[in-house]
Amino acid sequence: MPALRRFFALKAADRALVLEAAVIAAFVRISVRAVPFARLHGWLERWSCRWTTKPCAQPPASISLARRVAAAVSAAVRHLPGRSTCLVEALVVEAMLRRRGARPELRFGVRRPQGAERPFEAHAWVETNGRIVIGDLDGLDHYAVLTDARSS
Repeated sequence: MPALRRFFALKAADRALVLEAAVIAAFVRISVRAVPFARLHGWLERWSCRWTTKPCAQPPASISLARRVAAAVSAAVRHLPGRSTCLVEALVVEAMLRRRGARPELRFGVRRPQGAERPFEAHAWVETNGRIVIGDLDGLDHYAVLTDARSS
């Protein structure tokens, strides 16, 4: 029960962020396996602008808000059944930030791992205001950035 206790110890605004993240993450986890990426990303983009708390053309959100959103998403996905991926977390953070008037950048990268059991490793992360909000890893600079989601 410590997780529930920690949840209720949060400020009301942060509890709302975690609940929103959990709902979106559950939707994205299911959809990412059943729907083509471009369609899912389009749905999330339209949803985030339609149900925005600020107009989508607003200046970027503060880095502190971006970190709160990322923390809420991380907490939510830890307590959902199953395993989350960097793609799911990045999509949820991107949608939640866009909903709050930010212009986050969804990034994809690949690298060839050492020991090559697999031909390559892929990773997704989100940047805003030039900073990585979610998906930062040791060695991220070894990933070749493929594209951002707008060009997919």
